[in-house]
This record gives sequence, structure tokens and C-alpha cells, in this order.
Amino acid sequence: MNLPFPLPASLQAPAGFETLASARAVSLDGQPAWHLRYQRSDGANTELGGEHYSLVLDQQGGLLGMSCFSQTLCSGELPGTAQAQRSAYDWLEQHAPDLLSGHAVLWIEPHEEVLQADGRQHTLRGMKVKCRNENDGRYFWVIAGHGGVVQTFERNIIWNDARSRRQSEKWLHDSWLSGQSPAQG
Repeated sequence: MNLPFPLPASLQAPAGFETLASARAVSLDGQPAWHLRYQRSDGANTELGGEHYSLVLDQQGGLLGMSCFSQTLCSGELPGTAQAQRSAYDWLEQHAPDLLSGHAVLWIEPHEEVLQADGRQHTLRGMKVKCRNENDGRYFWVIAGHGGVVQTFERNIIWNDARSRRQSEKWLHDSWLSGQSPAQG
């Protein structure tokens, strides 16, 4: 499927993840969006729960989310709180500078995700910098791993207070994707 916009160079898949496995129109909080999923170029670990580089983009190509799940990111020391925040702000400056004004940092804490690769379970660890956009009340976060490498970014997340969980669809989360039928995209 061809996208109706060019993918910015800053969002190109990292080395080793150049195979575009899917590009599909989806809905995010009732708005049209795109979900792109890149897999390892050597064809390894391509199942849900495996290694991938995924993007969620709005209809004009604006970045709504990014996730890079690679076993190369599963080792190393986590950044400290200050380094995690600095890495998050540096990344936001390049990819979502509008979020830097009018936000509150809610917390910076360790975050873990499970990754299946080479027949084993790996833990992808990072420091999650969770923020609230004071301009619209929505949430955003950046997860930085060892060396300050950003693993995940999500923005415009709507929280359902009554259910104590997020309302926004989880297009970057394989555990959520596994419960979706292709027609739900």
C-alpha cells in the first residue's frame, strides 16, 4: 500500500529493519491514521511479539507514535532520571517540538516490555518519561533505554478515568494487536 505522503527521513526504519511488513489505514480515537510495521530484513523474529519498528502517523504524515523492539536494545544500563528526561526532550525537539511547551512531567520510572526473539523471551527495559499536555489534557511519553536511545513514543493518548486505563487504541502494542482482526484496522 502506498502512503499518501512521503515518510520523513527522520522516521525511516533503522538498519536491519527495512522490510515494510504492513502499511494500513486505521482509526485512532475516531480519527483516520496509518499504522506501519517494519520487520527485520533477514526475516527473523517477525511474529507478533517479535522484533519490529512500528509507526503511527496521522493522515498528513505527522508522527503519533513510534516503537522499536529490537533485542539489541535489551541490554545495558538504564539511564538515570535526568538523562532519560534529557534524551526524551532531545528526541521531542526533533520529532514533536509542539509538545515541549505547556506540559507537565508526571513521572519518570523504569518500564519493561517483553520481546520474543530467537526462541527466547527478552526484556526490553527503559525509563518512561510520562507527561500530560496541559493544552489539551492528553498524555504523551517517551521511553529511553540504555545510552538514551528512544525505544517508544506515543502522543495524544486519551485516558479513561472511570476505567483507570487508556482509551486510545494501542497500535504499537503487539499484545493489543493480537486481539484485533484485520478488518478492525
